[in-house]
Amino acid sequence: MAGRSAAEQVDASLRRIAALDDRVGAFATVLADPARAEAAERDRGGARGPLHGVPLGVKDNIDTVGVATTAGVPYRAGCLPQRDAEAVAALKRAGAVMVGKTTMHELAFGGTSQNLYHGPARNPWDLGRTPGGSSGGSACAVAAAMVPLALGTDTGGSVRIPAALTGIYGLRPTRRLLGARGVVPVAPSLDTVGLFARTAAELAALLDGAAGTATGPALAGFEPAGLRVGIAGGFFRAGVDPEVLAAVDALAEALAGIGMQPIPVELAAAEELFEATRALLWSEAFAAHEGALRDHADALPPRVRGRLEGGAAVSGAEYARSREWIRGWRRTVAATLAEVDLVLSPTTGATAPTVEEAEAVEDERLLTRFTHPWSFDRGPSLSVPCGFDRRGLPIGAHLFGRPGAEATLLGVAAAYEGLTDWTRRLPPLVEGADHDPKLPPPDETCIDPP
Repeated sequence: MAGRSAAEQVDASLRRIAALDDRVGAFATVLADPARAEAAERDRGGARGPLHGVPLGVKDNIDTVGVATTAGVPYRAGCLPQRDAEAVAALKRAGAVMVGKTTMHELAFGGTSQNLYHGPARNPWDLGRTPGGSSGGSACAVAAAMVPLALGTDTGGSVRIPAALTGIYGLRPTRRLLGARGVVPVAPSLDTVGLFARTAAELAALLDGAAGTATGPALAGFEPAGLRVGIAGGFFRAGVDPEVLAAVDALAEALAGIGMQPIPVELAAAEELFEATRALLWSEAFAAHEGALRDHADALPPRVRGRLEGGAAVSGAEYARSREWIRGWRRTVAATLAEVDLVLSPTTGATAPTVEEAEAVEDERLLTRFTHPWSFDRGPSLSVPCGFDRRGLPIGAHLFGRPGAEATLLGVAAAYEGLTDWTRRLPPLVEGADHDPKLPPPDETCIDPP
């Protein structure tokens, strides 16, 4: 953040966490003293990375040296990693300071972040509603302006869904752009470290720090005119809340207004995806957590335990058929991306449900049905804030592109962001806290000028 010391930035973040997080529940562990000590050391060190002193939240299934990685379950409370996960190590080299580990759905195998061990993460826009999952705490921390940047993980939508429900950006990068070493797995063939931020520029800076890319500078001269945007129809519009559809359609119109070419696309095979891929997802999760199911079943929520038990029952033939179906789906996606530069759809079929509704909504797949299909291809996916419903709940639009197309997705998002004020709005909870003279205002940017 331009002109501010690491100590100032970290202190402001910790003060906002202290003021808000007893209600939001974004953090499983707050590292106040270590973060302040690290910030002071960075200020004394002289050399400054591009994210000097920027406070960072890290999902609790991502390894952080000397700090427990619980993955949201009590039997991992003593798991103290000897080294940082790759993305965490890279961001520390860029100057970021971790201020805490964030709340998540147990083992990242669920979509609500109603954690039984650390307590639930609550949506800052309405504390009676879920932020989605499994990276709900990271999304809440950014949405409530406790930290400007956070890491999550995304297997079938666990970054993009909470981003949509809390009104921020959530990026699932190109597969293997960010290393998966040091991440507690769900389904290793799908698991991807993902990123949260409130603006496209900040998200680009976070990606550059984590992956060593140059996406941020690329945004300065980005020109979206002439790009072909596929408007996903059929499955990707069926059963969607009308207010969500209207917001996504308005985004499509805005993109057309800046010279992009909208082209209808159909990916009918997406309707079969959940059933066709369940064998792969559940069996890989069982393989990763067979010991936990055997030794700690009582510590797992019934839904997580039931899914792991379902994975134990998958046959080799079912797994093989699932893999073959996925290969066919990837061919469908490749054919679509030969005709368009990116694909647009809703991120979720509805805005954030109440805590009481959350499990029923999860059963209906209203939160996962539009992110899950893209998780089986290598390309990047981005949830973009695109409005609010009549209750003031955020709406997200989903962009998907070819492998390596992060700059294109973020460039389009930045161009759209400049036409709206969605990313400048804050939850009422945060705006109320901002009247407290003891609290610093939310930082407008964490990006130093070039």
